[in-house]
Amino acid sequence: MTKQPLEAISHSEASQAAASPTSDSDISPPSAVGAAADKSLGDAAACLSQAIENKKDNCVEKESAPEDFDRQTALSRRDGLAGSELQQNNRLASIDMPAVRPRLTDVANDWQALSLFLERFSDSPCTLRNYRKEAYRLLLWLESQGKQLVEMRYEDALAYRNFLANPQPAAKWLGCRHRMQKADGSINPKWKPFATPLSQASVRTALRGLNAWLVFLVDVGYLPGNPLGLLPRGRTKESAIDRQSRQHRVLTESHWQAIYQVLEPKSEDRPKQLKQKARWRWLISLFYLTGLRVSEVIGHHMGDIRLSKSGWQMHVVGKGNKPAWIAINSDLQNALVEYRAFLSSISPQLRLSPMPFAGEMTALALSLDGNRPLDSERAVAGVMKKLFQLAADQLRQQSSDQAWQAEQLASASCHWLRHSFTTDLLDAGVPLQDAAVAARHSDVRTTMLYDHSQDEQRHQQLNRLKMPNK
Repeated sequence: MTKQPLEAISHSEASQAAASPTSDSDISPPSAVGAAADKSLGDAAACLSQAIENKKDNCVEKESAPEDFDRQTALSRRDGLAGSELQQNNRLASIDMPAVRPRLTDVANDWQALSLFLERFSDSPCTLRNYRKEAYRLLLWLESQGKQLVEMRYEDALAYRNFLANPQPAAKWLGCRHRMQKADGSINPKWKPFATPLSQASVRTALRGLNAWLVFLVDVGYLPGNPLGLLPRGRTKESAIDRQSRQHRVLTESHWQAIYQVLEPKSEDRPKQLKQKARWRWLISLFYLTGLRVSEVIGHHMGDIRLSKSGWQMHVVGKGNKPAWIAINSDLQNALVEYRAFLSSISPQLRLSPMPFAGEMTALALSLDGNRPLDSERAVAGVMKKLFQLAADQLRQQSSDQAWQAEQLASASCHWLRHSFTTDLLDAGVPLQDAAVAARHSDVRTTMLYDHSQDEQRHQQLNRLKMPNK
């Protein structure tokens, strides 16, 4: 197979190849990656993008059966074996023959193989996006190594695992978070595959997703084997640190006070600021009082909040497609009524009732005017990130003593509100098992990571220790 030199592919060709609109599962390769900062990675992506045009020199050949040969003659000539001994060796020889896996797909290249796999998740947008993100990274890395999936070996799997934890050279692979494609479908030159190196926990998550993809490709006969499946799966000391760090990603009293200062309406606020604050008040209440994940917020509607005999509840299909009912307490109910009233006041055509009716399709996260949903995790995360950064600025202005708290708040994300939800439930005296159910943890040991009671006891005990008198 003759490979086309990377330098021969122009960025204009790459943009043209990726400009046509596609569905979530219809893969158009991310060409011209980081073109402004690094041409070589962009050329690598552009080279891969040509595969989607079904170029013959980029196709993976179908597996063929091993050549036939006369086993009986070969074995009879070896060491003079005969009779029952020969028959036994014939049976062993037949076992040693490699099984020929039938080709169950006609996809011609790695990008089409990815599209085929992602079609299985068309009803799970969050899962689809996660698989696609990790597959893009792997395919671009393989292209930078001059390889395709079928050429990937165990040594490559080891190298890629290390690469995820430290993508180098950084100028090629790391950059601020940007959408891969612009609104017109052209490639965003600011996009890079990674925002930061992955933690050990994130590396394991990425490899699990890629392993599922490669297992599928082996099953359909596109790949002869799965080198990622051979990687050791033991937990490391670093992963234990990742797990324990969850308990520190919670909002403190100082954080909440700064957030409330930002959310407080002011006489000098312009209409846009009033809309921002109304949306922030609703979203922070929604995240904190339910423990919802970002993917769950964009994947559900206000009509999923329904009245039952026990009160208002929200039906959620969460991680792993697990359904659950989440109780809506009075604080969240008041926040929802307030937000819906605000939306009706600025957009009378919405005509929203105080509480939603069953089946109502109003999104949980909306644009400022309430006219369209925020339909991506990035959009919702960006809205909340701005709130946390403004609140961090408030802390910095108050006192230099708050500098550490301010830096911590500036790094907060939507998921901190989920951690705070679980931590504060336990601090309020909710039994561990009940908190695990509320947080929808499948393993109560996960919930135990948020229990600070023993930490506080150790603090009190160590406070008894004083420096000796002079």
